[in-house]
Amino acid sequence: MAYADLDQPRYLLVASMPAKARDSVQQHIAEDPRVRSREHEIFEAQLRASAPKGGGRTFSPAQRQKARGLAWKRLAWELGLWQPPDVFPPHNGRDASDLQAAVRPRRRSRALTGAQRAAIERRAVDVARQHLEREGWSVEDVGAVRSYDLHCTDDAGHTLWVEVKGTTGPLGSIVLTANEVEVARRQHPRTALFVIHNITLADDPKRPKATGGAIAEIRPWLPEADRLEAKVYAYRLD
Repeated sequence: MAYADLDQPRYLLVASMPAKARDSVQQHIAEDPRVRSREHEIFEAQLRASAPKGGGRTFSPAQRQKARGLAWKRLAWELGLWQPPDVFPPHNGRDASDLQAAVRPRRRSRALTGAQRAAIERRAVDVARQHLEREGWSVEDVGAVRSYDLHCTDDAGHTLWVEVKGTTGPLGSIVLTANEVEVARRQHPRTALFVIHNITLADDPKRPKATGGAIAEIRPWLPEADRLEAKVYAYRLD
């Protein structure tokens, strides 16, 4: 079956995957042979869906690079590390309700756009950064390239790894990737979790503006096993 025919979100091929999700996928590929096998399967299927454009009826480097990028995006979606904007994979019954509750603010009756989610994330990071800077930390936003959001240092040589989550709703559960959990466990006790809740979001979905938000903080933060609940699984078909 060609990759183009696989059941997947409509915008998967054109959506831009965040660096944080890409980093997480690459780590899964490096550490888990089953994920590597799945990546190869998707990669080969994507190539077969296109006509070779290289010399000697081979696939060009550009085709191979594109196929690899699409394979990573597909894996990120399958592993629950990333959702393309404005779409949600089709599920039925109670599983759909559980999964939607995990990734969407519960107070909203309609799905957030990609721009709205980005505005909430920016507001959450801004609130956490300002709070930490008032404490005297030097704060670097590393969310685009690392599996956590804020890297903090102080004059005494201390370091703090900070994960930030934002929501328009009240405190409840949050979604964590495997990489986010691993970083927190590896760096503990130099870790913190900031959940910025009750953020106010302007109604304009095209030019959203997020304001306000209350801080809930756990420091040091260690994701305990009994507080983690699996919402998404990768299911092998081979």
